[in-house]
Amino acid sequence: MNIHHLELFYYVAKHGGIMPAVHNIPYGIQQPAVSSQMAQLEEFLGAPLFHRRPFALTPAGGLAPMSPRDTSISRCCSQVTTSG
Repeated sequence: MNIHHLELFYYVAKHGGIMPAVHNIPYGIQQPAVSSQMAQLEEFLGAPLFHRRPFALTPAGGLAPMSPRDTSISRCCSQVTTSG
Protein backbone atom coordinates (compact mmCIF):
# COMPACT_ATOMS: atom_id res chain seq x y z
CA MET A 1 0.00 0.00 0.00
CA ASN A 2 1.09 3.53 -0.57
CA ILE A 3 -0.29 6.96 0.21
CA HIS A 4 -1.53 7.27 -3.39
CA HIS A 5 -4.01 4.43 -2.75
CA LEU A 6 -5.45 6.41 0.15
CA GLU A 7 -5.64 9.57 -1.94
CA LEU A 8 -7.56 7.74 -4.66
CA PHE A 9 -9.90 6.20 -2.10
CA TYR A 10 -10.58 9.69 -0.75
CA TYR A 11 -11.71 10.81 -4.22
CA VAL A 12 -13.80 7.68 -4.78
CA ALA A 13 -15.56 8.09 -1.42
CA LYS A 14 -16.01 11.85 -1.78
CA HIS A 15 -17.44 11.70 -5.29
CA GLY A 16 -19.51 8.53 -4.96
CA GLY A 17 -17.75 6.09 -7.25
CA ILE A 18 -14.77 5.41 -9.42
CA MET A 19 -15.93 7.21 -12.57
CA PRO A 20 -17.01 10.37 -10.73
CA ALA A 21 -13.67 10.29 -8.94
CA VAL A 22 -11.77 9.97 -12.23
CA HIS A 23 -13.54 13.10 -13.49
CA ASN A 24 -12.57 15.05 -10.34
CA ILE A 25 -8.99 13.93 -9.70
CA PRO A 26 -6.80 16.93 -10.58
CA TYR A 27 -4.34 14.87 -12.61
CA GLY A 28 -4.76 12.43 -15.46
CA ILE A 29 -5.65 8.90 -14.39
CA GLN A 30 -7.98 6.43 -16.07
CA GLN A 31 -10.72 4.28 -14.59
CA PRO A 32 -8.85 0.95 -14.93
CA ALA A 33 -5.91 2.32 -12.94
CA VAL A 34 -8.17 3.60 -10.15
CA SER A 35 -10.10 0.31 -10.05
CA SER A 36 -6.88 -1.67 -9.84
CA GLN A 37 -5.45 0.49 -7.08
CA MET A 38 -8.70 0.30 -5.09
CA ALA A 39 -8.53 -3.50 -5.36
CA GLN A 40 -4.93 -3.41 -4.11
CA LEU A 41 -5.93 -1.23 -1.15
CA GLU A 42 -8.83 -3.53 -0.28
CA GLU A 43 -6.54 -6.55 -0.49
CA PHE A 44 -3.99 -4.88 1.78
CA LEU A 45 -6.65 -3.93 4.34
CA GLY A 46 -8.40 -7.29 4.07
CA ALA A 47 -11.85 -5.78 3.59
CA PRO A 48 -13.95 -4.30 0.80
CA LEU A 49 -14.21 -0.52 1.14
CA PHE A 50 -17.26 0.05 -1.04
CA HIS A 51 -19.90 -1.69 -3.11
CA ARG A 52 -19.46 -0.92 -6.78
CA ARG A 53 -23.08 -1.00 -8.03
CA PRO A 54 -24.90 0.79 -6.60
CA PHE A 55 -22.07 2.70 -4.97
CA ALA A 56 -22.10 2.59 -1.19
CA LEU A 57 -19.32 2.58 1.36
CA THR A 58 -19.03 -0.60 3.39
CA PRO A 59 -18.61 -0.38 7.15
CA ALA A 60 -14.83 -0.53 6.61
CA GLY A 61 -14.95 2.16 3.91
CA GLY A 62 -17.19 4.37 6.01
CA LEU A 63 -14.38 4.65 8.50
CA ALA A 64 -12.35 6.72 6.07
CA PRO A 65 -9.48 9.00 7.09
CA MET A 66 -11.62 12.07 6.49
CA SER A 67 -13.59 10.99 9.55
CA PRO A 68 -12.30 12.04 12.98
CA ARG A 69 -12.91 8.52 14.32
CA ASP A 70 -9.93 6.25 15.01
CA THR A 71 -10.29 3.51 12.40
CA SER A 72 -8.21 0.90 10.67
CA ILE A 73 -7.80 3.18 7.64
CA SER A 74 -6.92 6.13 9.87
CA ARG A 75 -4.32 4.00 11.65
CA CYS A 76 -2.89 2.94 8.27
CA CYS A 77 -2.64 6.60 7.28
CA SER A 78 -0.75 7.47 10.43
CA GLN A 79 1.56 4.48 9.96
CA VAL A 80 2.29 5.50 6.37
CA THR A 81 2.98 9.11 7.29
CA THR A 82 5.11 8.32 10.33
CA SER A 83 7.11 5.51 8.77
CA GLY A 84 7.92 6.99 5.46
